[in-house]
Amino acid sequence: MMWGYGGTGSWMWFGPMTMLVVAGLIVGGLTMVLRTWWAPTRSHAESTPALDILDSRYAQGEITRDEYQRMRQELLGLSTPGEGTRDRGE
Repeated sequence: MMWGYGGTGSWMWFGPMTMLVVAGLIVGGLTMVLRTWWAPTRSHAESTPALDILDSRYAQGEITRDEYQRMRQELLGLSTPGEGTRDRGE
């Protein structure tokens, strides 16, 4: 008597296939988490209240384009100290 001979052959793929699915879910989940954590975000300088005020003043016509660009560069730290002081008469 051969109890169970050949009876498990059709289920042999179930274990390895389940392991592959679980491994894929783990890798996919880790990928999603890491992409969320390391996703590019706006820099701190691009979202400061000072830049919001500057944008508002320019939009309302309170300052000229040249003043806007100079002040934006100063706020973003793109200008060197003393640069642009000739324009203000200092």
